[in-house]
Amino acid sequence: MVTSLNSTPAYQDYLYESEQVISAPLDFTAGTTTTIGGLPAGAMVVGIVVVVSTVFNGTTPTITIGIINASGTATATYYVSSGTSLAAAGVITSTLASTALPLATNSQVTVTRSETGSSAGSARVIVRFVGP
Repeated sequence: MVTSLNSTPAYQDYLYESEQVISAPLDFTAGTTTTIGGLPAGAMVVGIVVVVSTVFNGTTPTITIGIINASGTATATYYVSSGTSLAAAGVITSTLASTALPLATNSQVTVTRSETGSSAGSARVIVRFVGP
């Protein structure tokens, strides 16, 4: 039986310096932190969109989108959509942090959900980026 499969998301980049997308579903059963994809060193996030199709019905449902670098250090100050609300259905364009810079190392994009008590809710997180 195979016991050591690579379960880390692949770093995405098709090497043409054009805009690319990481897209992942998110629902109320997901844990507090979900890794949705990986970005290569030198990549620059240019936009974050959250499409809420079913409202999260917990108390103050929000998400923050950040980066964990290759050494496992959270560097959420690179790209953060601060407290994007999941309490209303629709397309939500998140604000990038003013400190957003090209990534120094390969990094994973994470979604951290902050709320209590949701028994319903689904969304899709879309991260737009340009490769090095």
